[in-house]
Amino acid sequence: AVAAAAAAVPAAEVCGETMEASQAELVGALAPCLAIAPGSPPTAACCSALRSTFGLDDGSMNSTMGGCLCHGAVLQGVLDEATAYLPDAADLLPEALAGCAQLGEAVPFFGEEATGIVQCPEDLPQGNATASSFDVGGGDGGGGDGDGGAAVGSALEVAAVLTVERCGNNLEADRVALINTLGPCLLAQGASSECCQALEAAFSSEHPSFGGCLCHPEILDSIVQEAAAFLPSAGDLLPTVLQSCIDEFRADFAFSGQGKSSRAVCPGEEADVELLAPEGAAAAGGSEGVAAPPPPG
Repeated sequence: AVAAAAAAVPAAEVCGETMEASQAELVGALAPCLAIAPGSPPTAACCSALRSTFGLDDGSMNSTMGGCLCHGAVLQGVLDEATAYLPDAADLLPEALAGCAQLGEAVPFFGEEATGIVQCPEDLPQGNATASSFDVGGGDGGGGDGDGGAAVGSALEVAAVLTVERCGNNLEADRVALINTLGPCLLAQGASSECCQALEAAFSSEHPSFGGCLCHPEILDSIVQEAAAFLPSAGDLLPTVLQSCIDEFRADFAFSGQGKSSRAVCPGEEADVELLAPEGAAAAGGSEGVAAPPPPG
């Protein structure tokens, strides 16, 4: 049985290539778990998605990625790439894997011994358990093209955007933070450094509660309506402010329907990499954060 299980688990290089070619399946497996609030137990949807994607059943692969998390390098690569888009992922995914085992939905993964349920083959080569990417085919061993991590990262960009429901709940629960974010923009009745810094701080992908929420059209519409309660012209003003913050102040956040930008974009929307920041913006505001707008003329 152990030999059969070992044969069923793909090599680490194959796992990386498969994840590159199966981004939709990978997103489907991780997204329900990344949407769980930190410290909360995994949901049935999370465990079911993980098990159907990464599980082993009597030595047979449940899918093309069955058993891939038994490779330490692959698991660490998933954590690293997920954390780049959602900082809490470094804790959420391990907690979900361990929690699912306690719920009877055990998923084989490197380090599973701590759960008391062992499914990974003992003789499976583990590779480098501290690898920081999917470049598991490099080095003297050869093989693999090392692109798996980048592909997984682009897939997780979709998963890192909080769900519509979670965005709505978070915004409703912290209306003061929303009002404080919009305040500088409404007071200035236009884009300004203070306004754009507030928007970036609240809606960039790093924010645990509002990160990426403007990528949902319905959330953006509700925020515009909220702003209009304070300033009737906000319905026309706010979309213009958002675009100006990205184009003129180089703010690092994205919103649904934005114009082409060389900065952040919502999943499924393409950036124009040839559209550079206005000349002089980097010099005025530095290479990080919100820059000052270019001088007139």
